[in-house]
Amino acid sequence: MGAQGTAQQALPAVDRFEVGWRDDEGEHRRPLTDVLSVEFEAGLPVRGFPSYRGQRHFPGLYWSATTGGHVGFESWLERDRGRRRRTHRAYEIVENRIARARRHGDREAVRALRRERRSLPSQDPHDPGYRRLRYVRYCDDFLLGFAGPKSEAVEIKEKIRTFLRDELKLELSESKTLITHATSQAARFLGYEIRAQHADTKITRNRRAVNGAIGLFVPRDVIRDRCARYMSGGKPALRGPLLHDEDFTIVAKYGSE
Repeated sequence: MGAQGTAQQALPAVDRFEVGWRDDEGEHRRPLTDVLSVEFEAGLPVRGFPSYRGQRHFPGLYWSATTGGHVGFESWLERDRGRRRRTHRAYEIVENRIARARRHGDREAVRALRRERRSLPSQDPHDPGYRRLRYVRYCDDFLLGFAGPKSEAVEIKEKIRTFLRDELKLELSESKTLITHATSQAARFLGYEIRAQHADTKITRNRRAVNGAIGLFVPRDVIRDRCARYMSGGKPALRGPLLHDEDFTIVAKYGSE
């Protein structure tokens, strides 16, 4: 459904808008005041829902017991595109140079090229045909992980802001609702720092094992605050009141803290 303003300035504000929608009988366009009784769910989707092999969700028309009819459904997770990122061009060039050096028996060149290859991403991080969106929530805190350009991340944020404001009458916290780059900035969530790991020297089974993997870290300020409870003058403090307690009681005491 879409609204379009008209040039009839003399009419009341609400009459300056028309609403367009389509149903089984075709397309319609009427003044807003004439269609206030039309249920939003009665309109058909203005575009088709994408469907492809390997899809984890099932978009389309679903029967709604509330409205007594079919309503359209499309998960936000269907922003996912592409099975995997395309090969990084610079990485592919070095791969070909390694193959040529092997054919010529130049071991020194192979070793040097392998070191160069290890400094390059194997997949193109800016592949326009690849998108991923992930979501996790705990109470009123939520975190989105998005693989794509910042402009699309901003678009997602604005859509969330609009939905919360219009549907739930809630406002996003500007100080907490941030867009960060996972490889260079950590996102705070439930007291932890979440960021994408990167270490070209961490090799497992002859390949880089942690690059791009999401890591969960305890912030340094949290560690300092926790240690400060048991420190005095920069050294571990004595806990005299626990001196004569049983081992189980001491362990339980520390566990409860």
